[in-house]
Amino acid sequence: MTTTTTPSTIPGEWTRDLTSRAERYAAGKALRSNAPRSSHGEWVPDPERPDPISLLEESNKTRLEQLVPIRYGRMSMSPFAFFRGSADIMASDLAKTPVSGIQAQICGDAHLSNFGVYAS
Repeated sequence: MTTTTTPSTIPGEWTRDLTSRAERYAAGKALRSNAPRSSHGEWVPDPERPDPISLLEESNKTRLEQLVPIRYGRMSMSPFAFFRGSADIMASDLAKTPVSGIQAQICGDAHLSNFGVYAS
């Protein structure tokens, strides 16, 4: 077992004093002026949107070549399977949408079924 005498540095944002729930709620609601919920109601492709197929092909460069047809086969089974296998297209599209200023870190595809607590 390794021990250290130097305490780890904790980022300042983890140690700041938190405001009350009501203040955090009001601050979050105020951020809607940057990106109102209605701004996500309709999506229009960016004129400079990359070709989705080229994004898929780019993502295949790091995959085992013999497994790529299996990936495409699985993705072709349903729209849901396609979305699950094409998170890079979704990320590219979401990068051009309005943002509130609240930062979130996600891994994978950003649909509502992927938010929550998972049993292990």
